[in-house]
Amino acid sequence: MSFRIRILILLSCLTAPLLSAQKIDKGFEALKVFNFATAKDIFEKNLRKDTVGAAFGMANYYLVENTPFFQIDSSLNWYQMAQLTFTTQDEKSKAKLAEFGINEIILTQFKNKLQTAAFNRSRQIHTLHAYNWFILTFSDAPEVPQAISQRDQIAFDSTEIKKTVTAWKEFMNTYPKSSLMPQAEEKYETLLYHSLTAENTPEVFQEFISQHPENRWVAQAQDSLYMLATHLQNLSAYENFIQNFPENRNIEKAWIQLYHLSIDFSPESYQRFLKKYPNYPDIKSLKIEDEAANRILIEIRKDALYGFADTTGTEIIACTYASVDPFINGIARVYRDGKYRFLLKTGKEIEAPGFEDAEAFQEGLAIVKQGGKFGVINAWGEKIMDCKYKEIGSYREGLAVVGIGEFFGYLDTRGNIAIPAKFESAEAFYNGLALVKSDEKYGYIDRDGKIAIPCAFDWAEGFQNRQLARVKKNDKFGIINTLGETLLPCEYDLIQAQFADSLALVVKDGKFGFIKPDGTIAIPIQYDYTALIQLAPGFRNGNARVEQNKKLGLINTAGETLLPIRYPDVQYFSDGLAGVKIMGKWGFADAADKLIIKTLYENVYPFQYGWARVMKAGKWTYINPAGQEYNGELWDEAEDFTPNTAIVKKDNYFGLLSSDGTQLLKAEWDEIIRHKPNLFLIKHNGRMAWYSYLKQDFIWKE
Repeated sequence: MSFRIRILILLSCLTAPLLSAQKIDKGFEALKVFNFATAKDIFEKNLRKDTVGAAFGMANYYLVENTPFFQIDSSLNWYQMAQLTFTTQDEKSKAKLAEFGINEIILTQFKNKLQTAAFNRSRQIHTLHAYNWFILTFSDAPEVPQAISQRDQIAFDSTEIKKTVTAWKEFMNTYPKSSLMPQAEEKYETLLYHSLTAENTPEVFQEFISQHPENRWVAQAQDSLYMLATHLQNLSAYENFIQNFPENRNIEKAWIQLYHLSIDFSPESYQRFLKKYPNYPDIKSLKIEDEAANRILIEIRKDALYGFADTTGTEIIACTYASVDPFINGIARVYRDGKYRFLLKTGKEIEAPGFEDAEAFQEGLAIVKQGGKFGVINAWGEKIMDCKYKEIGSYREGLAVVGIGEFFGYLDTRGNIAIPAKFESAEAFYNGLALVKSDEKYGYIDRDGKIAIPCAFDWAEGFQNRQLARVKKNDKFGIINTLGETLLPCEYDLIQAQFADSLALVVKDGKFGFIKPDGTIAIPIQYDYTALIQLAPGFRNGNARVEQNKKLGLINTAGETLLPIRYPDVQYFSDGLAGVKIMGKWGFADAADKLIIKTLYENVYPFQYGWARVMKAGKWTYINPAGQEYNGELWDEAEDFTPNTAIVKKDNYFGLLSSDGTQLLKAEWDEIIRHKPNLFLIKHNGRMAWYSYLKQDFIWKE
């Protein structure tokens, strides 16, 4: 309020003049007829005598729109003088004022008119300053909320043009009660998030999370951090994430992925996981799964449908399947409703659609068939590769052979083509190398698909968990190592496929000897390679059959004679005795070449777990090292003891013997199948049962 106005109010209060209603009325009459100069002159001359009326008149004079002297600021000042002076008047003076139309109601109405005019002017100017002036000047005006809204919108739009974190922060600090605050906060937090994480590295996301925990983008930052830190999707990536970011909201997801990568439902995988990750959050459930994985389950049948029971005969998985296969690595292939599925030992099926055909899981992946084409799923039922290929081999060392058109290549464990299909044939990887055929020749490639050993052989085999492989050129065998180096040149008629006692049989020009794994000759090529040797070639339990001049004997791995080469035929040493044939009959001799068991038998096999299978009168029985026969009974067919039992057959029925000399099951069953060393599936008259050697009783019968 100006000093002049304050003085006029003070003078009015001191002199308490009588109202000159007539003069003031003339001023208002002049206003009505637009005689503005007269009105202003009258009001100004009466300011000291009639401050309220004159000031009110001046307020009206300056509020006449569409005139050169329309001034809201001046009108406001004169109104404030009139209002303040009015409040100092006594009741008698107020009554006089009321006679020519000045009272509280009129003053209030004018104030409202003034506020409306001021608001309209602010809207016309439409600037922050204009709206701020109105809001501060007329704080109680009903238009203030609109003015605030308009002001905030202008400030918001201006800030949005700037598009800086600082600008949005300033807006929020300046207008904390704005209705646009939620949008401003969102803009600020979004811009802050993108500016601070522009480098797109785990470090910047983690720093953002720690410094701005209330930001609405923290969840997105945590997800981005998870994706970046685990993009390799391997064990190491998830292990590091769990260790470095334990508060991240994706920590459970990381544990699940680590679990999926580690567990293939085999007992071994559970044991490895429990040992390696003792802090796994759901260790209780894991131990329950581990117990289930270690459980031996046997197929059972009810009403022509199959399920599984444990070794006590207790049904564990209900009989709802048309057929079931044994569990392999904790997963069984089952058949129901015309589709193959996969079943866990917990009784839960792997979540995947049924398939026309399916193979057992290898390295956590299974080859499945749908629509006549093959694809790949993992042990969690997730589709790794659509069923679109004519042929896919089992996975080994993370790669699987795939047939595309007339050629073969390799898939990785994510279903991607790792090595293009350009080979005429291809086999699984062993020791980092795979056998392939190109231009009618065989060679080897590495995991990158590069030729590691040139395709120069007429035939070859994979390295198959060893450091050497047999190859052929010009119909002769040789041996190479994984470096492609020749250990034995291709000049041999035959090389035994497997090493036994670290030696393998080699044949050249009708003679045989033995080589070491490095390809060097261990025992000279000097023995006759005949039909008798072919029946049981190579070493077994440290001794091998050899022949010279139609006589056989035994040698050890050093090439030393264990049994003289003087017999028409011999068997391997076992339990200190070797089968020898004399005059068309078999007996057993010791290491001193002394006949211990007389030559009474038509055929014999080496001792196994204390018993040797022997043929007598066209039938089979067993004898122990002392020459005592097994309970005197003879069978049409018999197998070696393995280790405590042997399955025998008589008159087309099967029985089961114990190595202690007792007959566990008489030969009266249609079929006996060894499921485990001490567990047998029995079939008879279309029914099935399970027999346990350990309990020496049936544990389940249909």
